Amino acid sequence: MTRISILLAGAMALNVASILSTSAMANGSASVLLTKSNVLTSAVNPYAAEAAGPAASTGSPGATHARSMAATCYACHGTDGKSHSAIPPLAGMEKDYFVQQMKDFKSGKREATVMHQHAKGYTDEEFQQMAEVFAAIKP
Repeated sequence: MTRISILLAGAMALNVASILSTSAMANGSASVLLTKSNVLTSAVNPYAAEAAGPAASTGSPGATHARSMAATCYACHGTDGKSHSAIPPLAGMEKDYFVQQMKDFKSGKREATVMHQHAKGYTDEEFQQMAEVFAAIKP
């Protein structure tokens, strides 16, 4: 029997948990232990607390939520939004530009392969919170 331990943050936990548990149950040979934690988000993005404003230093739920939402972008846009591929980097992106692009994806004004679906899951306020996190990360 193989035991897999994974530390996850944010919305990715549900997607990965679903995939791994289905795979493990299918062959019956693996035990999957999933741990969801916001600690990972803080460790991966040292600039996130700074980006979320003064309340972040107190560990406010709003700051943690903003860092967790931003962390879900890292799978495609690179750790801390520092992409090294054809997918655009988010680190250091101007806040207003980020928010407008997300709104355009959500409305369908900007065409995309997957971003229009991701954008539909967030409010305008959450776009602003994520924009603050990414704007504070040095590219």
